[in-house]
Amino acid sequence: MRVNDKGFIYHKIGGSGINYEISDEVAKGGDATVRYYGWLANGGAWVIMQEDLDAGSYRYIAGKTDYSTNWTNRESLSYMLFSGVG
Repeated sequence: MRVNDKGFIYHKIGGSGINYEISDEVAKGGDATVRYYGWLANGGAWVIMQEDLDAGSYRYIAGKTDYSTNWTNRESLSYMLFSGVG
């Protein structure tokens, strides 16, 4: 997945793919060293990506429901490597 693609398909090993489309994008603070991107799927599943420009890292969190609450609370969520997202 690349941020510039604005959409992606997530394939769980041994399962079918889920299509996600970009929903939200925001930079934190005036210096914008941390950015957040939110993707939604048709069934309500979601992924939020945290990009840390200083660290050069990307971390993720995913869920099946309640995207808007999690997007609102994005700065306090616990992010992980994409390989850990289930």
